[in-house]
Amino acid sequence: MKSNRIAWIFTFYSFIDLQSILPKIHAEDIIIAVDSGIELLLKNKIKPHYFIGDFDSVGLDSLKKVEQNNEIEVVQLKREKDETDTEIAVDFCINKGFQELNLINSLQGRFDHTLGILSALENALERGVQLKIISAMQEVYLAKHVQELDYPANTIFSLCPLTEAVSSVKTVNCLYPLNHEHLFRHKTRGISNTISKNRAQISFNEGKLLVIVQLNNEQTHLYTSTSISEQLNMHKA
Repeated sequence: MKSNRIAWIFTFYSFIDLQSILPKIHAEDIIIAVDSGIELLLKNKIKPHYFIGDFDSVGLDSLKKVEQNNEIEVVQLKREKDETDTEIAVDFCINKGFQELNLINSLQGRFDHTLGILSALENALERGVQLKIISAMQEVYLAKHVQELDYPANTIFSLCPLTEAVSSVKTVNCLYPLNHEHLFRHKTRGISNTISKNRAQISFNEGKLLVIVQLNNEQTHLYTSTSISEQLNMHKA
């Protein structure tokens, strides 16, 4: 079943990540908590649609709250498995027909899990779905061969090859232009570019190109007088 709804997958994140992302969630979107990702949601009275994981890092209080709420669909995984909970959650969303996936993760802590998330980006794109890692400070995703950069002017971004080389990279409306140049994994040529005006774009021929966008998230300071559950009600039925 194809779906135009967005799946928001909450894994490892902070309150400021949650606060900045909340206004982007629409009523028709789906919220998915992965293992300990449910803790902060429940603490702020946000009810996910799905709860996926082996629950090895979830507190007993959170498990009791989930058990008492029959509106949360639970997908319990075995603790001994070959995939991470995050990989399984991403596969779950793709199999459900979601074409846009946002993974909420601050990319802090264990570097091995960060590399695992990068693997999930590759796996999703190979299946025709663009997965984005989003926090309050940045967005990370693998570029399509023609990728719009829908961000304000002066936004800083970097292009990092995941393959040995990415061929014929071209940028449009960027401060430091690339004109069909090759980027190499062992070189830093694509680090720290800046969007100069609207309708920025990148394109390339062959390879896998990671886009890392630095966000200027002023909205993280806009909701200090409103409870986070009230904010959710404005964006989610």
